[in-house]
Amino acid sequence: MAGETFFSTFPTTPGAFDPTFDGYADIFVAKLNSAGDALVYGTYLGGQEYENGRSIAVDDAGCAYITGATNSADFPVTLDAFDTTYNGGPNLYGDAYVVKLNPEGTALAYATFLGGNSADNGRALIVNGTGSAIVTGETDSNDFPVTPNAFDTSFNGSYYRGDAFVAKLNLEGNALVYATFLGGADDDWGNAIALDQTGEEDSGDLAISDGLDPWWVLVVDDEPDILELIELALLRMGLQVDRASNVQEALQHLNTKTYQLCLTDMRLPDGEGLEVVQYIIAVSYTHLRAHETDSYLVCRLLL
Repeated sequence: MAGETFFSTFPTTPGAFDPTFDGYADIFVAKLNSAGDALVYGTYLGGQEYENGRSIAVDDAGCAYITGATNSADFPVTLDAFDTTYNGGPNLYGDAYVVKLNPEGTALAYATFLGGNSADNGRALIVNGTGSAIVTGETDSNDFPVTPNAFDTSFNGSYYRGDAFVAKLNLEGNALVYATFLGGADDDWGNAIALDQTGEEDSGDLAISDGLDPWWVLVVDDEPDILELIELALLRMGLQVDRASNVQEALQHLNTKTYQLCLTDMRLPDGEGLEVVQYIIAVSYTHLRAHETDSYLVCRLLL
């Protein structure tokens, strides 16, 4: 299994590749015995910043392959990997990565960055019969490393409106067999990938469109960096976002559009976030669920 942990108490095993928590959030990789009552191995994987573990696969030899995203320039890549240099995205989703652990979980067979100058995230991974890892996910990078003569070598999106990608690494993890963009002018990502009967790769769950009207979210905060971070997270979830930096801007948005969710700071330059909620209650939004934290109010609007 693989995922991410924010704690230094995750159960690692003696001799594991990395028994020490490294940063804000680390990947974990763990293998249970056949009875499910003991760890064969458990290890951290990451650098000093944020990582997530999104997908894991195991080959016939017992090697584990993991993909996700890292924001750590010191992520533990191997010397002869395809890309040993962090490419520096602007947020928590910096570069995608692909890692191969040995069967004992004690060493890296290879580990490589995979990305460009913006946000990249590996979401799903498989291993074919020859031991090549194939990964899909999303990229906002117009310089994502596609290969010559790939299906689509041109980035189709824009900032916050990325493309899906499909990339296949060679057995040693030091070169791309192929890598291609896959998408249109709006937001696209790959969430699943599988092999067909001939061993070819099929990427699934590509587009966010499901034939329904998209959910719209209003985010109200006077700090631009926070607005940008929240907007990015919501866009990654397939939601549409409008921003407001004060109460009056929020009310103007609420007068012109129907929202399914409102996130508001409690303290704004021209008033309180509760004024936004009170306005929502007073107009056409007839039902409301709200959750208050120390500094933020989250409103789910039930239409």
